[in-house]
Amino acid sequence: IVNRRQLNIGAQHEACLFMQGNPNKGDFALVVIYVDDILCITNTTALYNKLFGSLDAKYGLDDRGKLHFYRGLQFDHDQKLGTWSISQKDYSLAIVKDSG
Repeated sequence: IVNRRQLNIGAQHEACLFMQGNPNKGDFALVVIYVDDILCITNTTALYNKLFGSLDAKYGLDDRGKLHFYRGLQFDHDQKLGTWSISQKDYSLAIVKDSG
């Protein structure tokens, strides 16, 4: 079990979701932990570098770049609009294919 003190980011948390800051009031970060997967999402590069650097120093993380897939979900980022979409398109297509 990982708790707020172990992550040492001073964040509020719910089970495996840890939040720091407020997206409407400046820097904001989400850390999602599932078994041995850690997902770090921030709204600024500076915060990402600080947060990821801290977690990497403590846990030896591997930065896999921009988010595209995580735990069966597909993430698409439209930089022009500043929006994200989340889907299970691949999972849905596999179910349709398996159903004949």
